[in-house]
Amino acid sequence: MISDAKIWEYIHSDLPLNDLTTSLCEGKERPAKLEIFTRERIVLSNTATAIRIAEFLECKDVNTGKDGEIYKAKEPIFNASGSFENLHKAWKLIQILFEYSCKISTHTADMVALCKDASPYCQVQTTRKNFPFAKEFCLNAVISGGGRIHRANLSDSVLFFANHIKAYKSFENFCEHIADFKTNLPEKKIMIECENLSEFQTLLHYKPDVIQCDKFSPSQLSKAIELKNKTNSSIIVTAAGGINLKNCKEFAKTGINAVITSAPYTQGTADLAGKISFI
Repeated sequence: MISDAKIWEYIHSDLPLNDLTTSLCEGKERPAKLEIFTRERIVLSNTATAIRIAEFLECKDVNTGKDGEIYKAKEPIFNASGSFENLHKAWKLIQILFEYSCKISTHTADMVALCKDASPYCQVQTTRKNFPFAKEFCLNAVISGGGRIHRANLSDSVLFFANHIKAYKSFENFCEHIADFKTNLPEKKIMIECENLSEFQTLLHYKPDVIQCDKFSPSQLSKAIELKNKTNSSIIVTAAGGINLKNCKEFAKTGINAVITSAPYTQGTADLAGKISFI
């Protein structure tokens, strides 16, 4: 949930004083209605924030769908009433919020559908590469699209990358410390990223909780899963690096537990439009 303080900050960034243009219009106090509709299929998200913006700007009869609902082209996704002036204050703030948010949730939902079709147990999880200053907004959109959060921040999880492993004499020397990591943080899963099958096989021996395979091809991942299955290991295996809507199904088919992706955050905006009319 995005806090009221952050919502007010968002409003203030666009409306520090008043709307100069609408202040010049005749009939700005007359009752009117705002309707935002989509020109393409979308999955709705961040509705609670849109409603709060409308309420803060004294709009009434606010109506929108629920996060995760699917809307077809030409269908309305949000409407409200209020003065002509107040609706103009709220209009673009809400429309732009939905344009970015729904693009993320729609792309996430499409990836989830493809992965589930290939493997019912393969999740789509997103990384920390979300918009600066908009983490909660981005995470809400992913969840609305049926995705899961791989890592929200540096404090919620343990994930060793190659740049961490440089602190040790060798990859195997690093692996010898995995048991210590588990002892020091017994309530956290120890996740380690590997870059080839040799490292993957070494990690199987030292038993971290999660092995994240970076930039493996689907065939390499299939081999990794085969190696894991031979050991009857319960280690979770995920894949990261260049995974998107075009290739996620092939990765899911390999038997991994999750694809790790940043793709939903880089898709631009949904095609929406807004209309204000007097009542």
